[in-house]
Amino acid sequence: MLVLFIVLQIGLMVTALWYFNYQIKQLADITDRLIEGEATTALPQQKRHDQIGRLARAVQHYRTALITLSDSREQLKTILKKYDAETLSRRKVEKQLTLAASVFENVQEAVLLTDITGHVTRANTAAQELLHCNEKQLASQPLLQFLLGKDFIVIEPLWNQVLEQGYWSGEVTYQAERFAPITALISIKLMGEAREGKGHVIFVLSDHTEIRAREAEMKFLAEQDPVTGLFNRHYFTAAGQKRIQNNPSGAFGLIMIGLDNFRSVNDALGHRDGDQVLKEIGARLTPLAGLQGTLARVGGDEFAFYFIAPESPDKLEAQTRQLAQQALTLISQPIHITEYQIQLKASASTSLYPTDGDTLDDLLKTNDIGLSMAKSQGGDQLFTHSTQIQNRAKRRFTLKQALEKALGNRELRLAYQPQVSLTNGNIVGFEVLMRWRHGGEWISPSEFIPLAEESELIVRFTEFAFAEGCKHIREWQRQTHETYHLSLNLPPKLLLIDKIDERLVDIAKAAGLPLSLITLEITESSFGSDPSLMAGQLHRLAMQGFTIAIDDFGTGYSSLAYLSQLPISKIKIDKKFVDLISEDKDSCKLITSILAMAQSLELDIVIEGVETQAQLIQLKKFDVRMDIQGFVFDPAHNEDYWDGLFMEGTPHTYDVPDLMQPKK
Repeated sequence: MLVLFIVLQIGLMVTALWYFNYQIKQLADITDRLIEGEATTALPQQKRHDQIGRLARAVQHYRTALITLSDSREQLKTILKKYDAETLSRRKVEKQLTLAASVFENVQEAVLLTDITGHVTRANTAAQELLHCNEKQLASQPLLQFLLGKDFIVIEPLWNQVLEQGYWSGEVTYQAERFAPITALISIKLMGEAREGKGHVIFVLSDHTEIRAREAEMKFLAEQDPVTGLFNRHYFTAAGQKRIQNNPSGAFGLIMIGLDNFRSVNDALGHRDGDQVLKEIGARLTPLAGLQGTLARVGGDEFAFYFIAPESPDKLEAQTRQLAQQALTLISQPIHITEYQIQLKASASTSLYPTDGDTLDDLLKTNDIGLSMAKSQGGDQLFTHSTQIQNRAKRRFTLKQALEKALGNRELRLAYQPQVSLTNGNIVGFEVLMRWRHGGEWISPSEFIPLAEESELIVRFTEFAFAEGCKHIREWQRQTHETYHLSLNLPPKLLLIDKIDERLVDIAKAAGLPLSLITLEITESSFGSDPSLMAGQLHRLAMQGFTIAIDDFGTGYSSLAYLSQLPISKIKIDKKFVDLISEDKDSCKLITSILAMAQSLELDIVIEGVETQAQLIQLKKFDVRMDIQGFVFDPAHNEDYWDGLFMEGTPHTYDVPDLMQPKK
């Protein structure tokens, strides 16, 4: 029994020791996990009151403290992350505000901020310098009132528009005390909601003073004659046409005066004193034009003005004639220039709207003709509407009616003038020219072409000439086995037609004439002062393969502008330069310059209007590759003439001067 008791005691002690070790091992494992961060590990519920129980409860408290600390740490991390985001956002906003403030202060435009009432709260340096005021002075009254110089009751509707629509823009003139006035473009933008009384308004002022000054200078140069200070022909024509458009039924008279033999005054006294004479003539004629008229210098020695009969339109013709006679009388009175006393004579011509024309150009043409007739008969004469010019108006009306039927009646004919190489005398091409035979009379192209250009007839005529010309040129090529070019003048109306390039291509292809052998000529004065108006259409024609040439080069508004903006590859130098080439050194120098420029730009050259051997020899001396068109070789002939010449298949060659010196 004793042995059994001892064994039992030993067994109990071993069991107790094992259990004790097990409890200690559990506490050690849990402690290790807590150290490794596994605070979520749960401890068994301890109800023991011995040392093991106390140790277990201590570990449990430690676990609870760790969990609490971990939660606090996560909360702290969340708080710090939120703080960092807010700090970053605040720094970004501060950076943007700094940038905006820098832009506000350094931008060249004047920028001002106002409150909803329009009083300035901020103004950048540019604004203060432009308006010559500091922020305090600017804030003394609503900004619009300050800029416009009007009472607030006047600008209140405008300010209400800004608040309701949120935007307004306009140009104002502002003048600070003791400073020159400025012109500024104002742009106003509402930021915020005006109804809630919140937000502000931004004013941006752009200084347009210099721009407007340049525009005024350009307008003066475009409209004023620099010698006399009167209006020039460009303005005179535009103003007269505007008068007609505004009052189509309002009759008026047009008087044109030309000084007789004024060139002799310039030759004797020089251009300086000659300009003084022109100024004096302008001053004498100004009272005659009156308040309703417009006096202009329309030519070198020519003046023109309108006249509206103050009493009755029925007396317009008689009063216009009387006024023209008064003008001639005033001009004939002696003029004192330096130590000289000059007595001039002049010629005058009158026309009436709408009797002599529907446009001012028509009236000017009528007056030009009348003035030319007066000067051709010795000058010191007055040609009036009621005598020589009236017949021209009747003829014009009759021809315009007959022109409508010219194609149908087969009255429109074509003539072909050869263009000849100055190098070897070979024909290189033909210009197709229109001729009109009506009622047994050959009507001059200078008379019927302008009539056709007033309607769509010019389009039909040009397409007819192009189609016939392509057909005949192709036939002459076939007969002679030569490569001939075709040249044709294109009127501006044709270039306004949509897809005209495709229509011309179709016509040329139908005739079998390559596009590279077709030159389309544009007259330099066709587009006025802006050569870019038809640039798109001409570029399309050039892209198709047509050659684009300037006709009458040097007589228009801006030859160099044409060369830079349009696809030009050929120029035709006008006859007026050729006429003086043998006797005028300046004309010779001018042609030399044109030829040099054309060579540097690799442009083909055609000289038109060459009539004499002397001119041909002079042109040959330039030693430049060029083609000649003129009576010196052949006038324009109809197709029958050239058909007969080429019938045997032999190309025709002209004699050209040989300037080579014979060998000694």
